[in-house]
Amino acid sequence: MASTKKLVGSAASRRALTDYDWDAALSNERVVAKGILWKRKGLFWRERVFLLTSAPRLVYYDASKKVPERKGCVEWPADTPPKIRRRSPSRFDVCVAGRDYHLAAKGDGDDSADAWITRLSRVFSGDLSPKVGRQGWIYKRGGGGTSSAYRRRYAILRGNQLFYYRRPPAQQAVSPQGVVRVLSATVAPEDMPGKAAFTMATDSGRTFYVCVETAEERAAWLAVLPEADPCS
Repeated sequence: MASTKKLVGSAASRRALTDYDWDAALSNERVVAKGILWKRKGLFWRERVFLLTSAPRLVYYDASKKVPERKGCVEWPADTPPKIRRRSPSRFDVCVAGRDYHLAAKGDGDDSADAWITRLSRVFSGDLSPKVGRQGWIYKRGGGGTSSAYRRRYAILRGNQLFYYRRPPAQQAVSPQGVVRVLSATVAPEDMPGKAAFTMATDSGRTFYVCVETAEERAAWLAVLPEADPCS
């Protein structure tokens, strides 16, 4: 990129920002911020419309099409935010586990790299993070191992992500044992003798089996999990 300060965005991208119904393109998320960024892939930079959502995550689209085409997303667990590396007033990196995303902005005002870094920092600090939907003890088995044992875990639902821990996290940061992105999972009650159970089948092919103490607890979890089938 010879001069990112001269970037203004194509007419198609600018039009899509104002005319396209971005909230309708998302499910169970709201758009926190949006704008045009250039994303580097190899030696080339591609213009994309970026959405910062309440999930939280970044979703990016190719707006050169009549209907903007989703090209990918940058996701991270709410408990492990990515690192942001400022390179210049118009360039910054978003670093998640195993990958760095190199991005360029127009370089001034609300469209500058500094403005995007500020927005992302607000999400990471909790100002825009999803609130806790439900939390409590569960018994979990799954989703990929051969063990049939159920292990007691403390679960916290934040937005579209279900985190589970060995014990309730204290005020200091504690890494979860794992996370299930329930927005992409099929959640349904499970018939198991003597157990109040439900399953979470993710789009990665893993299925998590969950038991709680009572049928009332199960109904309460299913009531708050996105896309969950009701108890019969």
